[in-house]
Amino acid sequence: MTKEELSKHFDEVVSAAKYLLQEKQGNYAPTADCIGNFQALAEPLGLSPETVCVTLMMKHIGAIQKRIKQAGHLPASGYSRISDCINYLVFLQALSERHEKATMLNGWEPDYQQLHDSVNARVGSTSKAND
Repeated sequence: MTKEELSKHFDEVVSAAKYLLQEKQGNYAPTADCIGNFQALAEPLGLSPETVCVTLMMKHIGAIQKRIKQAGHLPASGYSRISDCINYLVFLQALSERHEKATMLNGWEPDYQQLHDSVNARVGSTSKAND
């Protein structure tokens, strides 16, 4: 598969995931808050919304694994599971961003200098390893 073919394939896969998201919007989020259902499920279970999201995504990963084991590959009928996983990854990032934003709004400020130093240290050690 060439870079151009992969790029086209990527666009098609993401387009299918977006279509599925729009079609299943009511199942994913029956309220106006598109990621609020993860919080609603998390609270009584004593889990984080992110953990609930990943757990629900694992259901689809398990189905993909089962189909691959049965057929030796993922049949086209299983492609919607990939779209579901993509959507759950988008939900996961949205949940994490919401958490980060709430943390910052509650007065916590990241130590940007420490973060900067840490990144520079990693970049420096990576470049030294490549020399």
